[in-house]
Amino acid sequence: MVSIVQIIGIVIGLGFIYLDYVKFKRREFDTIDFSIWFGIGFAIILAAIFPHYINSFVGEIGFLRALDMFTIFGFMIVLWILFVIYGRVKETNKKVEEFVRKEGLEKVK
Repeated sequence: MVSIVQIIGIVIGLGFIYLDYVKFKRREFDTIDFSIWFGIGFAIILAAIFPHYINSFVGEIGFLRALDMFTIFGFMIVLWILFVIYGRVKETNKKVEEFVRKEGLEKVK
């Protein structure tokens, strides 16, 4: 029998995949971004459909509960995303600074 949590998980996973596809078609995401977010959406759907496999996997890798594993993995993913965003912000900041300097020098001349 399908529970409400499973239905919510499937809807969220399908939402991830749909939004990912839309952004990819608008060329807001490249192939790597599309692949990563599609994989996350697909993993959410699989986890919602087959939760019993997650529980057996969690026991094998040494966690007491699935929630512990998801919390730790989620924290690691958030830190990775934060690192990537920080790098892109620094890169964008450098480009804006160079552009402003170039425009300022051109207006002075």
